[in-house]
Amino acid sequence: MIQRAADYSGSTLSQFLIDVAMDKARNVIERAETLQLSMAGADALFSALETPPKASKKLIKAAKNYKDVVNVHDN
Repeated sequence: MIQRAADYSGSTLSQFLIDVAMDKARNVIERAETLQLSMAGADALFSALETPPKASKKLIKAAKNYKDVVNVHDN
């Protein structure tokens, strides 16, 4: 069956299999690396990006602690 499909497409069996594998690889990568949002989800994302919430004291403390740890390991 695969050889027949390759023949119909005018390709060698090897080239046909490579082409099919490349198409499948592109599709898998695209699905894995593409974020799909509903309109409501997109609106919420853009709203959060345009007006991010103010950092809490806990978040600021965690960021400082992280920077202190990273700076210790960088020296």
